[in-house]
This record gives sequence, C-alpha cells and structure tokens, in this order.
Amino acid sequence: MKGKIACVILVFAFSAVCILGGVWQTGIYNDMMKNCTAQVTGIVEEKYYFDFDENDMPHSVETKYVSGKAPIHPKGKRRSYHSAWLIHIVVQTDDLFKLENIYADAEANHEGDTLIIHYDPDNPDNYCIGERADEYRTSGIFSYAMGGFFFVLGLLTAIFLYRLSKGTQTQEA
Repeated sequence: MKGKIACVILVFAFSAVCILGGVWQTGIYNDMMKNCTAQVTGIVEEKYYFDFDENDMPHSVETKYVSGKAPIHPKGKRRSYHSAWLIHIVVQTDDLFKLENIYADAEANHEGDTLIIHYDPDNPDNYCIGERADEYRTSGIFSYAMGGFFFVLGLLTAIFLYRLSKGTQTQEA
C-alpha cells in the first residue's frame, strides 16, 4: 500500500510541476504583452538551412538568436544545436531599438516577408518577433491542461485506493 501512496504523491507532484510550468509560461506571455508596446518592422532578407556548430553561430550585439540572447552554454561556450531553417531579418531601427540584424527560427516566414517586431521601450533587448509570443500562451494553456489532467488522475487514484483499502478492511473483520 505504501508504494501505491507514493505513486499517488508522484502524480500530484507532477501535476503541480505542470501547473507551475503553466504559470511560468503565461507569466512570460503576460509580461511581453504588457511591456512590449513599441514596434519596428523587419524584412526577411534570407531563409537558409543552418547546421548549428559551436563556432558557426554569430555572437555579437548586432546578431542575436530568437529570444534576443545568443545561445551561450553555462560554462561560457556556445551550445551545439541540430540543423534548422533560420531567417535573417534586417530591422528598420528607430531611436530605441538598435538591433539591425536578428536571426530566428524560420517557422512559416519566407524571403521578402515583412515582420513586426514588438519590443519593450524601457528594455529594447526584450522583444518578440511577430506573434511568436502566442507560443508562450499556448504552452501555458497546455501545461495547465496537463496539470489538471494529472490532478484529476491522482484524485481518482486516491479515491480508488481509499475505497479498496476500506473493502479489504471490511473483509478482514
């Protein structure tokens, strides 16, 4: 019976982790929606297939990858990635947003596409390309749903085990 209780506890713990993940993801989304009020436009200059290697990724203030941060390993080395389709966006900068080049996952974008880049006027390094912030909301909703599913599963398992233990106690008496 102790093993079954431990399993129920693990299911509830996993549920809590999923719900906390949802809080984290929706928090990122809400912060972006609240803070990224200014915008500039960018044009996809090229779309290309890129094999990420430790020495290939550009790493400077003017070239950042997806989230606005170059991919840095905790020990200071760049991480190796798998191959991916990327786009090079040339940004029409303004007084605050100074990044002239952004590299991002291609998604459904093609050469010549015009993209809106939303950024935080108080911190221009905090930006989002197009509607990509919606991915955080979608991840948050999925995490909440998974957390709810595992909570209900844990609850039903706990009820089942409680009734099962009551039935065995009644039969023993």
